[in-house]
Amino acid sequence: MYQDTYYVDKSSGTFSDALMAFGAADVLRRLQGEGGDVQMVDTGAAYELRCRRTVTHEAVMKVDPFVCAPFIFTPKNKDKLPESALKFDGIAPGILVNYEVQKQQRIEFFEQRKLLPDAKRIDLMRGKISAFDLGLKEPHSDWDVFRAINPGALSAYNGLMEEWWLGYEKAFVPMIEILLMMLTQTPNQVEEASAAYAKLYKTQGWGKLAEVTSAQVFNPSQGKGQNRSKADGLSMGNIKGFWMPEYLKSVGFYKGGITRIVANPKDPRNAKDRKTYALQPQNLSWQRHALVLQEFKRTMSISRTALQLDILAVLRYTQAFLRYWETGAEELDLEAELTGHSITEFVSGTQVAFYKNLGNSPAVMNISTLNLPNWLYVREVSDISALQSLLAEHESIVLGMDESHGDQYNMLNNYRTFFTGGEWDKFFVFTAAYSSFVIQQHERRKPAKQFTTTNLEVMMKNSNRDDFTKIIASDGFQSIAAAIRDSTVIPQARKANKQGASYQVRYGLGQDLTRHANYADDFIAALSDFVRDYNRENEQFYERTKKRFRTGIRTNDLDEIVALIAEFGSRVVCNMLVAYGYARTPRDGEQKHEGELPQGEVEETDGNDADDSEGQDE
Repeated sequence: MYQDTYYVDKSSGTFSDALMAFGAADVLRRLQGEGGDVQMVDTGAAYELRCRRTVTHEAVMKVDPFVCAPFIFTPKNKDKLPESALKFDGIAPGILVNYEVQKQQRIEFFEQRKLLPDAKRIDLMRGKISAFDLGLKEPHSDWDVFRAINPGALSAYNGLMEEWWLGYEKAFVPMIEILLMMLTQTPNQVEEASAAYAKLYKTQGWGKLAEVTSAQVFNPSQGKGQNRSKADGLSMGNIKGFWMPEYLKSVGFYKGGITRIVANPKDPRNAKDRKTYALQPQNLSWQRHALVLQEFKRTMSISRTALQLDILAVLRYTQAFLRYWETGAEELDLEAELTGHSITEFVSGTQVAFYKNLGNSPAVMNISTLNLPNWLYVREVSDISALQSLLAEHESIVLGMDESHGDQYNMLNNYRTFFTGGEWDKFFVFTAAYSSFVIQQHERRKPAKQFTTTNLEVMMKNSNRDDFTKIIASDGFQSIAAAIRDSTVIPQARKANKQGASYQVRYGLGQDLTRHANYADDFIAALSDFVRDYNRENEQFYERTKKRFRTGIRTNDLDEIVALIAEFGSRVVCNMLVAYGYARTPRDGEQKHEGELPQGEVEETDGNDADDSEGQDE
């Protein structure tokens, strides 16, 4: 049982496997003492947990007993918790958390934050200053976990904490040895560990070891119902089993996942549905993960609608990982280890469960997987700044959309498929539809963020696709993309702002071009018609005003486009022309204002608590 590598089976195919791996890794790194680390490696059928130092009998004997997750104490369950644990109320939140105290602290924090000047409030939400600097006490970082557990899974959860507490107080080393024995090989020796623990129960005089309920909050596929390992009967009841795997999953809920309320725009105070996201480690060290997760949780203190929440979960974890990569590469000598790799080589993505509120017992309505962007590579640490700017731009665009509208829902769905699956066709479907959205919003004098050409170039060059790189390097491509821009978003913005005479706004140009994109001859004909009209309008405008504000399209520009179509196909060239044509060129000296809160950003509201009052103050 004493070795340097342990295993966690992928037995359910849901995020409960990853949660158990995170929980086991937390135990193993504690057993190694100060400086201990665990490399979590996905081997397909199981997670390998490779310890930096071999776990030895001597180390286990020397380690101070520890707990990995706290009891959750409420006024209703005081009589059900061990008296020895209740003594830690207000003293050691790692052992016992007072739910009502944490709830009130959270309410007070948001009430006090509302009173801050706008600049300080935004700086606080962006992490530029701390709550301590402002004399505020922040909510517990794991509040979302407490709220998901209470009340539906609270009894089962505290039952797991009590089993560990029993061993913690009276038989810590034997308990740890049984846990290690369970994880020494794959398949895990769960039945053997259960038998050994039943024997320990008998030896210690604790009575008979009971099985525990597999709570759906940690096991999305194991709800109450007709679930039996062998189809020899039907019964309505919870799935039960040995407590140790369930305990590790509960620990992993804190260490490897987040859970967030899904916003309800029609009734914000009654938002009660929930999504849980559990990271899927590919080849990840615990120490690195702990720092990234802390940053990720801080940036996800929000409530959004379902699609936006999915996109933000993946996008903001990517941002947090890149931020760690950038700041820690030199200090921690990570540059050689990290550069030249995709983020998916460390964390493949996140598994998701959607919980529909049905009172005290939510029901799992959907289980899915969201991959991290496999098209995002870091070749040099100096590239990270440009990638972060790119991701911030995408975030502002996503947050500016309302998925309760059918057209915007479809656009966001396409964007999510692209960002989490690397399907570039979906991105171009999104940009084609988004081009019309931008025009419509500007026409209504409503804000609509645009892609910038510089960030699109960063994105295309980072994609590792030679066709993208060669297309954007073409002068003819750039010239015609600029002509599309000068015929759509630029004159439309001038018209909306009443900035005097301008050129004709060609509404629907992007859709017209994409309709002809499947066949090269049709697309070249449609593009040629646009070029003819564009050049003719330039000359007519000059005759009328004696001024030239647009550069005409030359024959060699068209020649280059035809050559690109012959080499890469009309669909790719058309999609990129529309994407670039409706993007804006960055203004001189333009930089992202990090203190600006993205449009529509709100803090998470907890619809099950009527007195939670942070609301949608941003």
